[in-house]
Amino acid sequence: MEISIFAKRLTSNDGRPYVKYLSRLTKKDGTELTAVVKFRDPCPKPDPDICPINIVFDKGDANFSTKNRVNEDTAEVITSHTLWITKWEIGSPYVDKSLDDFVD
Repeated sequence: MEISIFAKRLTSNDGRPYVKYLSRLTKKDGTELTAVVKFRDPCPKPDPDICPINIVFDKGDANFSTKNRVNEDTAEVITSHTLWITKWEIGSPYVDKSLDDFVD
């Protein structure tokens, strides 16, 4: 399975920097969802300086979890998706197609 990984540099509430990895996944019914990608130890994380990149992994080396939580302010149910990966390698070069739907 090949997916594109994006890295987002953030700062925690106590001032520590960290990197959040994200990806867009397509389900069998065609719906797309955004998932946080986490890498289990001792699996290395992609270098955020070279992201976005495409990575390849076997479905047996990953698992997907969904978690629901309630926003305390609005009582809205928020669903978060996490893809856990234990083994991966670099895939084909990433090609940005975000502007392909627009005419010159």
